[in-house]
Amino acid sequence: MSQTLYDIPVTHIEGEPATLADYRGKVLLVVNVASKCGLTPQYEGL
Repeated sequence: MSQTLYDIPVTHIEGEPATLADYRGKVLLVVNVASKCGLTPQYEGL
């Protein structure tokens, strides 16, 4: 389990692993969407 927000693992758009610590001190916009709920077919292309 992650200890802080900065420990959360993420994947770059190129597929490379990272953590949110790589973005410490930068402004981020985090969008959490229910992309697998069945009511959002328009997200499939994303």
